[in-house]
Amino acid sequence: MLTITSETKNDIVIMHMKGELDIDTTHDFKTAVNAKIASKPRTLALNMAGVTYLDSSGIGALVKLNKDTHAGGIELILFDLEDGIRNMFKLSRLETIFTIMSSAQFFEQYLTTK
Repeated sequence: MLTITSETKNDIVIMHMKGELDIDTTHDFKTAVNAKIASKPRTLALNMAGVTYLDSSGIGALVKLNKDTHAGGIELILFDLEDGIRNMFKLSRLETIFTIMSSAQFFEQYLTTK
């Protein structure tokens, strides 16, 4: 199960995710993020602190989202990844295609200066 809530601040959509991003939840994830990117925010930020599990379907959904946001001129940020998921991004070298940061970095760089 995956729960997603969102908020908008200064043309930045922040989506707070809680649960598993896997084959059973990627459809709902895609639906939720597509609705948000349709509004063309400057930045889409995924708070992944509550994501406890990520499988290849979830990774695929994130990679597609990265391509879609890039094509639409929207900056995508993933922040507050749990250690195991962060390590998966490092091992698979996905950290080279995503902007990944801590919540402190995100709030400092995006919510206080822009």
